[in-house]
Amino acid sequence: MQSILGHIDFNAFFEAFYITDTEKLRILDYGCNDGTLLEAIRPRVMAETMLCGVDYDAAAIETAKAKNIPNSEFFVIEPGGQ
Repeated sequence: MQSILGHIDFNAFFEAFYITDTEKLRILDYGCNDGTLLEAIRPRVMAETMLCGVDYDAAAIETAKAKNIPNSEFFVIEPGGQ
């Protein structure tokens, strides 16, 4: 599967959401897969900003955790919210 992240204009993305490097945020990526989007976001926000990723794919979550993205947490969720 090819990532769409190579096609995203991150400057426009952050501008659209008014995200600056001076805002402390909590960001949730639902369906984060291997954490690639949160990894791209990390350098653009304050170090104190909490990043959280969730996905159904346990292997992808393990890959995300292995990236050691500062101030981030990743969780496997069960289909149906159980």
